[in-house]
Amino acid sequence: MSSVFQQMVADDRDRVFLNLSEYGQIYHVDGQDIIAQFNKYSLLRRSDLSALGTGIGEASLICKMEDLIRRPAEDDVMTIDGAKWTVVTVLESMGMYNIRLTRNMQAWQ
Repeated sequence: MSSVFQQMVADDRDRVFLNLSEYGQIYHVDGQDIIAQFNKYSLLRRSDLSALGTGIGEASLICKMEDLIRRPAEDDVMTIDGAKWTVVTVLESMGMYNIRLTRNMQAWQ
Protein backbone atom coordinates (compact mmCIF):
# COMPACT_ATOMS: atom_id res chain seq x y z
CA MET A 1 0.00 0.00 0.00
CA SER A 2 2.74 2.48 0.84
CA SER A 3 4.40 1.96 -2.56
CA VAL A 4 1.16 3.04 -4.29
CA PHE A 5 1.05 6.16 -2.13
CA GLN A 6 4.73 6.88 -2.78
CA GLN A 7 4.13 6.60 -6.53
CA MET A 8 1.18 9.00 -6.27
CA VAL A 9 3.36 11.51 -4.42
CA ALA A 10 6.15 11.17 -6.99
CA ASP A 11 3.63 11.67 -9.82
CA ASP A 12 2.23 14.81 -8.16
CA ARG A 13 5.72 16.15 -7.61
CA ASP A 14 6.60 15.73 -11.28
CA ARG A 15 3.24 16.65 -12.83
CA VAL A 16 2.41 19.65 -10.65
CA PHE A 17 5.11 21.12 -8.41
CA LEU A 18 8.03 20.72 -10.83
CA ASN A 19 6.12 20.74 -14.12
CA LEU A 20 7.63 23.29 -16.51
CA SER A 21 4.10 24.28 -17.59
CA GLU A 22 3.05 24.91 -13.99
CA TYR A 23 5.51 25.96 -11.27
CA GLY A 24 8.87 24.46 -12.26
CA GLN A 25 11.65 26.22 -14.13
CA ILE A 26 15.13 25.19 -15.18
CA TYR A 27 17.89 26.58 -12.97
CA HIS A 28 21.64 26.05 -13.13
CA VAL A 29 22.47 24.78 -9.62
CA ASP A 30 26.02 23.89 -8.61
CA GLY A 31 27.07 23.10 -12.16
CA GLN A 32 24.01 21.23 -13.38
CA ASP A 33 20.63 22.15 -14.83
CA ILE A 34 17.67 21.00 -12.73
CA ILE A 35 13.94 21.65 -12.66
CA ALA A 36 13.06 23.48 -9.47
CA GLN A 37 11.13 26.30 -7.87
CA PHE A 38 13.34 29.22 -6.86
CA ASN A 39 11.59 31.94 -4.90
CA LYS A 40 13.31 35.15 -3.88
CA TYR A 41 11.48 36.59 -0.90
CA SER A 42 12.92 39.87 0.17
CA LEU A 43 15.78 42.19 0.49
CA LEU A 44 16.36 43.04 4.14
CA ARG A 45 18.35 46.18 4.57
CA ARG A 46 21.14 46.14 7.08
CA SER A 47 20.94 49.30 9.15
CA ASP A 48 24.71 49.61 9.40
CA LEU A 49 25.15 49.30 5.63
CA SER A 50 21.91 50.79 4.30
CA ALA A 51 23.68 53.94 3.17
CA LEU A 52 25.70 51.75 0.82
CA GLY A 53 22.55 50.10 -0.53
CA THR A 54 23.59 46.71 0.80
CA GLY A 55 21.18 44.20 2.24
CA ILE A 56 20.46 40.53 2.73
CA GLY A 57 18.48 38.60 0.12
CA GLU A 58 16.45 35.56 1.11
CA ALA A 59 15.19 32.77 -1.12
CA SER A 60 14.07 29.16 -1.17
CA LEU A 61 14.96 26.42 -3.62
CA ILE A 62 12.57 23.48 -3.91
CA CYS A 63 13.81 20.50 -5.91
CA LYS A 64 13.88 16.72 -6.11
CA MET A 65 16.35 15.20 -3.67
CA GLU A 66 17.83 13.03 -6.40
CA ASP A 67 18.61 16.06 -8.59
CA LEU A 68 21.35 17.27 -6.23
CA ILE A 69 24.65 15.45 -5.91
CA ARG A 70 24.41 15.52 -2.11
CA ARG A 71 22.23 16.93 0.64
CA PRO A 72 23.21 20.55 1.28
CA ALA A 73 24.25 21.39 4.83
CA GLU A 74 23.85 24.55 6.87
CA ASP A 75 26.43 27.19 5.83
CA ASP A 76 27.19 25.45 2.51
CA VAL A 77 27.49 27.79 -0.45
CA MET A 78 25.32 26.97 -3.47
CA THR A 79 25.62 28.64 -6.86
CA ILE A 80 22.26 29.24 -8.52
CA ASP A 81 22.25 30.81 -11.97
CA GLY A 82 25.68 32.31 -11.29
CA ALA A 83 24.85 33.84 -7.88
CA LYS A 84 26.31 32.46 -4.65
CA TRP A 85 23.82 31.73 -1.85
CA THR A 86 24.46 30.44 1.68
CA VAL A 87 22.30 27.58 2.98
CA VAL A 88 20.36 28.45 6.14
CA THR A 89 18.20 25.34 6.54
CA VAL A 90 17.28 22.22 4.57
CA LEU A 91 13.95 20.47 4.99
CA GLU A 92 13.09 17.12 3.41
CA SER A 93 9.54 16.16 2.52
CA MET A 94 8.07 13.72 0.02
CA GLY A 95 11.32 13.25 -1.86
CA MET A 96 11.99 16.97 -2.16
CA TYR A 97 14.33 19.46 -0.55
CA ASN A 98 13.12 22.86 0.57
CA ILE A 99 16.34 24.83 0.99
CA ARG A 100 16.25 28.27 2.64
CA LEU A 101 19.03 30.50 1.38
CA THR A 102 20.50 33.91 2.06
CA ARG A 103 23.11 36.19 0.51
CA ASN A 104 24.51 39.67 0.76
CA MET A 105 23.43 41.73 -2.21
CA GLN A 106 23.02 45.19 -3.59
CA ALA A 107 19.48 46.60 -3.42
CA TRP A 108 19.24 46.77 -7.22
CA GLN A 109 20.19 43.12 -7.86
